[in-house]
Amino acid sequence: MKIQQNLSRWIIIGLAGMCSASWAATVVKRDLQGNAEKIIMEGQQVRIETHNSNYYTLMYLDKGKMYMVDTKDKRIIEMDIVGKPPKLPPNRHPMPKPPWGDSVNAELVEKGNGPNIAGYPTKRYQIKALGKACSDNYFSKEVASHIDGFLEASDKMINSRKIKGMSVHPCQQAYDDLKAKMRKQGVSMKLVLKGGKQGDLVMYEMTDIQTNVKVSPALFRLPMDYKTISEQKMIEERQVKMKAFMEEKAKQGGAGSQFPPGGWR
Repeated sequence: MKIQQNLSRWIIIGLAGMCSASWAATVVKRDLQGNAEKIIMEGQQVRIETHNSNYYTLMYLDKGKMYMVDTKDKRIIEMDIVGKPPKLPPNRHPMPKPPWGDSVNAELVEKGNGPNIAGYPTKRYQIKALGKACSDNYFSKEVASHIDGFLEASDKMINSRKIKGMSVHPCQQAYDDLKAKMRKQGVSMKLVLKGGKQGDLVMYEMTDIQTNVKVSPALFRLPMDYKTISEQKMIEERQVKMKAFMEEKAKQGGAGSQFPPGGWR
């Protein structure tokens, strides 16, 4: 009887501990042109929250998986972190070479110390293509150890889906060419595009970085009662929506917006 009582006591204590468990996470906040984004990282798990409360993303780095969760329609889009480029029509003509040829002469030019951003010192670097300034980037090496895993996974996600041979803006080509050099400078804390029609434009800026934040394991759990679809299914849905939109636009004589209301979600 005493053994059973002790066993019951330890089971109750164990369950209570599981219910109140918390993990120490790194929480990064940044401003994306007036829209707030929060990234919560704990071990191999990442949760990304945006200004749109109907959506969030979960990444399981050790499993190579990413899940886009739509709380409004109660569905989940399952994706591999390392994906494949979208399929192109079989009769697609080869892409012509851009006017600048095979190289944009990408440069990463150090411009000295930058300001403290989110409490961390930065170095300012300017990215140039074809001799012109593309952007000012403010890097911090002190932050890298906290979010390296997430940044590496994000790079894999984007790079694996790029269409080879696709012509891009010279500045975009410069970013791709300089990516390895940029990573050595640490984490990009702020990005300012140069020379726009409205002047310089801040694309994003880190606003707060906290480590050892206590968070609930529930933040990284997928909803059990949501419908799950594949990335390919999502692409097909968007293609259908695009086709219907273009047909409707053609009926109206090309009038109206270039994009359907609400985007492509």
